[in-house]
Order: sequence, then structure tokens, then C-alpha cells
Amino acid sequence: MKLRHFFPTLAVLAVCISVTQAWLRSSDTPPTDVQHSHPTALHDGLPAEPVQVSDTVLDVAALRFQLATTSKRDVDIPTSLTLDAQGNLVADEGLRILMDFFLALDGEQDAAQIRALFLAAVAAQCSADCVSDAAALFDQYQDYLATLTNQLPDGAGSADLRERLETVVALRHQTLGPELASALFGYEEQYDHYRVRQWAIQQDASLSAMEKQAQLQALQFSAPAGLIEREQSTQQLRQARQLQSDFAASDATALHAARTELLGSNAAERLQQLDHQRQAWDQRYHRYREEMAALDSSGLAMQDRLEQITLLRQRHFDAQENQRVAALDRIHAAETP
Repeated sequence: MKLRHFFPTLAVLAVCISVTQAWLRSSDTPPTDVQHSHPTALHDGLPAEPVQVSDTVLDVAALRFQLATTSKRDVDIPTSLTLDAQGNLVADEGLRILMDFFLALDGEQDAAQIRALFLAAVAAQCSADCVSDAAALFDQYQDYLATLTNQLPDGAGSADLRERLETVVALRHQTLGPELASALFGYEEQYDHYRVRQWAIQQDASLSAMEKQAQLQALQFSAPAGLIEREQSTQQLRQARQLQSDFAASDATALHAARTELLGSNAAERLQQLDHQRQAWDQRYHRYREEMAALDSSGLAMQDRLEQITLLRQRHFDAQENQRVAALDRIHAAETP
């Protein structure tokens, strides 16, 4: 079962924005003026016995080696964990950012591998006891996502946004407990409520355009501290994606200039480098798929075909990339009638 968020316009957007902002700024710490709720006793609600963690936790080099074959190969691992004065793990938005970073590999890695990669990233930031606590919280978080997947109706229209938000919040508190749910999602829930109120104003047919603008401005002034900064960052990211769509295929120079003006020179340079890496990969994979198509039409016996596919992959990709290629081929096969 794929453990994904099923609140597309709100929860998933907030997660993606949090991780992307952290990467562009090279900092994963939430805005300091935003009020986050932190549990005063992390061990409340955790298992009395230590959660099973593999005897051999991957080191940082091994972790990066494993990620090199995935869609995260060019993305910095968030260093967003918060520790208290005694070195204990604090459950907060930073922990959730790190969990979501690795859970996004669902479909590329199996559940056990994802958990191991997450714990390796935790081990690089804190002690062994902290890793055990993180393992317990990761398992609880996966249980929550599974419950969300099973109980939240999929595909509901935008008219159900408020109802869906209330359902998601109730499931969080039921599955995780009120304290942990507030610690992991407190700020996101403020953001979601703000966005739902924005949406309700924009959809109110009884308001004129001028009245909508006035109410939206009033809503902005009454927003919690830090929320407007998040909203402005969200808008920047939307604009960056639109720039990618407008310029990428036609004018790389104009795209770089527009990104520099919007995001700053450092972020623009990193995005340009990422574009080049992705283009090189896409070209290699496209050539590989062309040769694969010729192989598929050759009429080879199954065993001979599998041997030729192995040779084809070895010719185009190194050992680190083969796992990702195999996953892409499985996706392509599933989508082909």
C-alpha cells in the first residue's frame, strides 16, 4: 500500500513547500517567529521497550550511496531535527520534514529500506537513544498515514475542503494522540485553516471583487505570526514552477535571470545545475528506452530478452543507477496498455 497524504491541495502542498524551501535556503529550520508546539515529554505515548533498530545503521556515506539510485540523488537531506538540552529528540515539524523526505521514496524503495534510510539520517544528527525514539515515532507516523489512506475518501471535490480538513485533523489526533499530532502538525493546521478561509472568500458568489479583496486583506492582517512569510514563500515557489514551464524549453538564459530575481543567485545556480543533471539523465534514459523498444520488437525468447535487457542497462548506466532504471521500467510497463 502506498503511504501518501490524501489531502492534495493542503497537506501535501505544505509538506512539499517545507522541504523545497529548506533545500533552496540550505536551512530546514522553520521561521523563528512562528509558534510551534513541542511535547515536553517525548517518551509519553512511546513504547516502554526500545523500538527495534537494525544493529548496523548506515553511515552517511552509505546513506548517500543508497540515495544516488533514487529520485533524491540530487536533493540535500534535511538536517531539521531538534534536540532538547539533554540531547533528546523533540517531535516537531522538522522531524516530520525528515520523515516525509524519505517516505516520498515509496515506490522506489520498499518499506524496510525507507525506514533504514530515515534512521541513518537521524543517526547522523543525534545519539543512539534518539534513533530509537525516532524509530518509534516513524512507525506511529506510518500508522497514521495508513489510516488516512484507508479512511479518507479519495477524489472528493473542492467543495469538501473544510470537511476534509476536519476529518484529517480528527484522524491525526485519534491515531497519534493530541500532543504528538499538535507537535508534528500544529503549524500546518494553522496554515490549512488560513488557506480554507481564503478559498471560502474567493468562492463566495455573494461578494463583489472589491469586497473579496477587502476580506482577503483583513484575513491576511489577522493571520498568526509567520504565516504570511510562509504564504509569500509559497507564492515564490509557485512562480518558480511557472518560470520553469514558461522558459525551460525555449530560453535557459531568461529562465536563469528570472530565477535569480525571484529566489536569489545561489538558489538559481543550484536549480540550473539540477536542470543540467536531469536533462543529461533524461537523454540517456530516452536512448535506452529507444533501444529497449527495438529489443521488445525483436521476437526474442523470454530468457534471451532478459539477458539482453541486463546488458543494455549495463551499457547505459552504472551499478548505482540500475535500481532506479528498473523501477522506471516497472512504472512504464504498468502504464502501457
